[in-house]
Amino acid sequence: MNNTENILQHCTAGCDCAVAEKDLEKIMLDYAKLGAIPHCFFPELCEKQMILASDCDFNAAAITFFTSPEAFYQNNPAEATHMHISLAQIKASCPDVKAQLKISSGSDAVIELSSQDSVKLFEQAEYALKRVYEQLEEIEIEEGQQLIFSTPDPELPQAFIDYLAAVFSELAEVAAVYAFETTVPGEDSNLVIAIEPSKGVASCGLERLSMLIVEGADQFLEERNQIDFMVILPEDSELLEVIASVSPEIKRVS
Repeated sequence: MNNTENILQHCTAGCDCAVAEKDLEKIMLDYAKLGAIPHCFFPELCEKQMILASDCDFNAAAITFFTSPEAFYQNNPAEATHMHISLAQIKASCPDVKAQLKISSGSDAVIELSSQDSVKLFEQAEYALKRVYEQLEEIEIEEGQQLIFSTPDPELPQAFIDYLAAVFSELAEVAAVYAFETTVPGEDSNLVIAIEPSKGVASCGLERLSMLIVEGADQFLEERNQIDFMVILPEDSELLEVIASVSPEIKRVS
């Protein structure tokens, strides 16, 4: 099994998943009628959160994705757990993945991609990774720099908060998630999503966490072009106190 511990790997919500893509199944049902996925949709598809069995091996010769929890449980037992993951996240976790892909929206709507199209999709996933890393900026606070912390204005959509809560509640290595704005006097404010790790997280793990944040922002935030990402260490107690006072409730382990 690949190193996917920082992805929502063991979802037990059954058919009531808050992080399931709401529009993906309809799109794929339409494409199933055509019998193929247009190449122009590949860039968008590789960033969509699809559903896989939790024990899926990314090194397998073939991988079947499902577009909804309902489609997944048509083909798997009710007690099975599943993961929410995009092709871009798989590419980050397993750079040498070469599986032939199948996408199922139910027993009567299955699209099997050719080996060539599967390769093209993973190539698009690699481009998506570069775009995500360019979009997300890790901020550094310079010594002596004045930062103003405040509650996001306008308020963040509840759907985005619910997404963050659903994703990060399953990750034991994340103790808390915060959302707030920072402002340097004389400059525009920036939206910041911060995590407080409960244990050490490797740099590759931070990249995957940041991808989850950006993918959620793409779904639910229409007017935010830039998101800053911050990791707050438990010893930064004063900073944590300030941030907790201005952030909406997302995930906090008491």
